Amino acid sequence: MEKYGIKETSEALRFGLRLTNGIVKSLADGKVNYFDAIFFKDAILIFPDAMEDMALIPKELGNLSDEESKELIRIAKEEFLIDSDKIERVVEITLSLVFNLVRLINDIRN
Repeated sequence: MEKYGIKETSEALRFGLRLTNGIVKSLADGKVNYFDAIFFKDAILIFPDAMEDMALIPKELGNLSDEESKELIRIAKEEFLIDSDKIERVVEITLSLVFNLVRLINDIRN
């Protein structure tokens, strides 16, 4: 079986987590305005890399090793600065969010 690694998956995960962090921060004061754009800077900077080879993510996830799974969890803990028993669920939901966002963009563009 061909080994793919987790490069694309980890980039997509970082993007999704940073986007989520931006949303949470922008909602913290109960209102959203253009000053909140700064909270999305980190997500925007990683967006091109995260979307570049998105098609490889299902292949990467298809042969995910325990070590690679732990690395994705480590990335989520680092980005969210939390050590929670929900972190695996955060990773799962974030990857689903990003994957579906790309599907939506592709559907609109085609």
